[in-house]
Amino acid sequence: MSHRKYSIAMAFVLAGAALSAARADGKPFPPAPQWDKLGTVDIVPCPKWIEFSDTSLRLSEGALFHLSDADGCLARGAEEIAAGIAELGGGSLRVNAVADAAAAVAAVAGPAIIIGYGHDRLPLPDVEHTYGGISVWGEGQGYVVTTRELNGHGVVVIWGSDPRGALYGCITLRHLLKHTTGGVGVTGVTIVDWPDFKQRVTSGFFGARDDTEGEIAKSIEVAQRFIRRAALLKCNAISAANHWTVRAKLDYLRECDLRLLERLIPYAKSYGVRFHIQHFTSVGTSARDKGDSRYADVPNLRGWYMSWSHQELIGLSMERFRNEARRIGANTDWFFHYPDVHEGGWAQRSKACRERWGDDHAAADAHFGNELYQTMREASPTSRISLCCYPYGLDLELPGNVRTRQYFRKISGLLPEDVLL
Repeated sequence: MSHRKYSIAMAFVLAGAALSAARADGKPFPPAPQWDKLGTVDIVPCPKWIEFSDTSLRLSEGALFHLSDADGCLARGAEEIAAGIAELGGGSLRVNAVADAAAAVAAVAGPAIIIGYGHDRLPLPDVEHTYGGISVWGEGQGYVVTTRELNGHGVVVIWGSDPRGALYGCITLRHLLKHTTGGVGVTGVTIVDWPDFKQRVTSGFFGARDDTEGEIAKSIEVAQRFIRRAALLKCNAISAANHWTVRAKLDYLRECDLRLLERLIPYAKSYGVRFHIQHFTSVGTSARDKGDSRYADVPNLRGWYMSWSHQELIGLSMERFRNEARRIGANTDWFFHYPDVHEGGWAQRSKACRERWGDDHAAADAHFGNELYQTMREASPTSRISLCCYPYGLDLELPGNVRTRQYFRKISGLLPEDVLL
């Protein structure tokens, strides 16, 4: 039995629950003591390790050199730093894309920032990279920040374990920018950081009201602000575009939603943010399908038809989801919520479901979940699939939750290991 399947794997921003000082895997958690070192500096989330020195480095008249990556995360991080310096009155920073770390080091002729990723490409030796005995280079989305001297000049090096880690290092440095004598700069600093929760979802933006170009253009402008704000909080996923589909009791994204998200993908990728789409599990909607005889014995649960056994209808539903995965799967994960009614609608199941599944709720939910998983992953192999099952949020170890524990133990064993429950 995999305990991981029972964990909430998506951290929502600014959750205030008390957490133990050590995790089951032995990694240090949380970094609460580091708050004391920040003084008046406001960084959310707080880095795991941050140490200031007595030195300072002026950056507003310097240069910034960054490596490139496929999604543009490093260029976006450089843009955020340059914007932060400009907002503080430091003027324009010279931003330069370079082929590799060696080219950046060779070009340093004054105060500079160097941004890159990959521990085998570091421009400096002996960079601090551990916290609590754990190396940042083995952690996805991790980064280090250090201030050193190169070619006789002060330099800030921001280096990620991957491109998103480098982006988060840039975001952290932006928080540290301040007025110094003669311009804008930073205090000498060493930072080692990585996220404990690898998927961090925040609330997001509505879709367009309709499919007119004017409405879609307005929605893009609003969505970009939400995407950037998510990234500045180091969230890497944002709930997106399905407000109107839920209100209208639709079981798929509308064409205008898909067009909106397609056009947002490059921008979202550059900020390391994926779209997080929620749907209720269903095989149809009453608004569209109530006149269809195939739904005659399928229960209507608050406007959605739900069946665990009508394979033809399940197939139609999967085809609608497959279209979404083909269109936007390159930057999208899906969260499927079983009917949000008592017992997940199981008590209202049809005669066909009772005959096929009896009282085996876990097997029926796993069957539907596997249909979803296979459909979405065939169309978009990189998409993460999450399922929200009834009941919610119970402590499975409590004596009164034996039945619930049995349900989750069984469904966990019937679903692929990378499905999140």
